[in-house]
Amino acid sequence: MISVNRPNIAAAKAALDKRSSRDRLTERQRVTNHFTTGIPVKKPTYSAYKKAEVKKALNDLFNHKCAYCESEYESVAPMDVEHFRPKGAYMLPSGKRSTIGYYWLASEWTNLLPSCIDCNRERKQFRRQLDGQLVKSKSGKANKFPLLDEAKRAKSPNGEKNELPLLLDPCLDKPAMYLEFLDDGGVRPKNGTLEKKLGKGENSIAVYGLDRDGLFRERRKIMKLLFSQMNHICSFALNVREVPGSARMQADFTRATNELSNYTTKDSSYLAMAKPMIRVFKKTLKNTTVYLDIKDRLLADPNNAAIEVELLAQFKKLKAATSIDKPAKNLVTQMIVWMRLRE
Repeated sequence: MISVNRPNIAAAKAALDKRSSRDRLTERQRVTNHFTTGIPVKKPTYSAYKKAEVKKALNDLFNHKCAYCESEYESVAPMDVEHFRPKGAYMLPSGKRSTIGYYWLASEWTNLLPSCIDCNRERKQFRRQLDGQLVKSKSGKANKFPLLDEAKRAKSPNGEKNELPLLLDPCLDKPAMYLEFLDDGGVRPKNGTLEKKLGKGENSIAVYGLDRDGLFRERRKIMKLLFSQMNHICSFALNVREVPGSARMQADFTRATNELSNYTTKDSSYLAMAKPMIRVFKKTLKNTTVYLDIKDRLLADPNNAAIEVELLAQFKKLKAATSIDKPAKNLVTQMIVWMRLRE
């Protein structure tokens, strides 16, 4: 999940606020009238959010990817237009459903998100724990919408301003502050003050099913491709060092490095995982280059104890990044091998 800035899209808002030729009311007005005055007597239906203009705007905004898991859905299933605050009913702490939901937000542009069916529809799925074990349990948002303080639950328009949701909204929150993606395709809550206080990362993983096995395997595929590309870059980097005057070697290195951007285009899947990994790669590549530079100095002056200490300190710095609790520990470990480093 990545942070997305939501603009006001005129076509979507016009479709959502279109007045009926029958009563000259918008869907929002009709629904609000029913729940506040009882008119119309028959409970209104919700359909404005299904309009083509709304779906197009959501697809364009999220580049045809699920707002929650960043998977491309159109090749296998249609998009679900998801209501962040449930329109018809929500799950109470008791496990029962409320009698009404956030009816006034059913056709509100800022409450709509594009979702794959696995993030949106509740069903039992295999979920992968951090220790690799698979556990079958329910996931999918459906009508879940937990709050920090249930007493502040909105019952009428504008009351939602006092709520503090325990789920991540990519258009309002910064998911990177709550979620941490690992270099094996896994995901976990990010250790930090906000996460400890609110648990938005933990709740979002559980409710949206961000740890479901199928999603884990798709993210792992991308990481394997990234690892392969990074391995090529490391090989080209060593070639440049061995033949520093070769224009071809430098061109190969530059081309391979530039190709990393293919994993960070706006329509690429799993940017929340790929971007931090690429940042770690670039930082580690720089650190390994420093190590090799120090090593070259030591080869030129083999009896210089100060350089030996400097070399050891740089290697320890690299090894520190392979700590068991580091998201990119496997990546850094591999880079030490790829760059042929030795203590």
